Amino acid sequence: MTRLRSCADVSAQFCSGCGAPVSPGSQFCAYCGQAVASGPGGAPGGVPLPPAGPTPPPYPAAPGMGMPPPRGRPRRWLVVAVVVILVIAVVGVLLYYEANQDNVDVNVFIVWAPDNVCGLNEPDNLLAYSGLNDTPGNTDYIQFPVPNYNATACSLESVSTNTSGFTAVPSSLPVVVPVNGTGILNLNLTLPGSPWSGDVNLVFG
Repeated sequence: MTRLRSCADVSAQFCSGCGAPVSPGSQFCAYCGQAVASGPGGAPGGVPLPPAGPTPPPYPAAPGMGMPPPRGRPRRWLVVAVVVILVIAVVGVLLYYEANQDNVDVNVFIVWAPDNVCGLNEPDNLLAYSGLNDTPGNTDYIQFPVPNYNATACSLESVSTNTSGFTAVPSSLPVVVPVNGTGILNLNLTLPGSPWSGDVNLVFG
C-alpha cells in the first residue's frame, strides 16, 4: 500500500526573489541567481514563500488629490467684459458732453414774420428747422424752405435774428414765393464767439 506524506513532509524550497523552486542544499537560485535563505521554504521558521507576482496597482487617490485645479467659469470673463464696455460707454458720454460744452449748440431755428409775410405770423404757420452744433465764431451756410400760406404771392425782402450773438446774412434777396409754392432762402449764419446753447429766432420781413 502506498503511504501518503503529510504536509509536514514537504520540504520544498522557493526563491524569495523570483519564486522558482530551489533544490535542497542550493545556496543560489538557478533562475535569477539570488542567494537562497537557510531553512525550508526560503524563510526562517520553514514557512514557504509564495511565488513573486505582479506588483498590485496603487490605491486610487482621494477625491481632489492629484487633480488639476478647476478652470475659472466663463461667466467671470463675461462679467469683466460687460464692466469694461460700461466703463468705455460712460467715458465716451462724458467726453462728448465736455466737448459740447465748448461749442455753440442750436437746438432749433424758429422762423416767423411780424408783418405776416407769406402768412408766417400765424400760430399754425411758424416754421421750425433742426439746429446745428459748431465751434464758436464759425459761419455756417444753411438753407430754409419757405412755403407761402397766403392767397397771393409774397416776397422775402429781409432776414434778421433777434437772438443775441448771431448774425444772419442772406446770400440772395428778395425771394419770391408763389401762391401755394415754396421758396428757398440761402443764409450765412455767423455764430457767437463764446459757447452757447438754445433756440435761434429768425425774423422775415
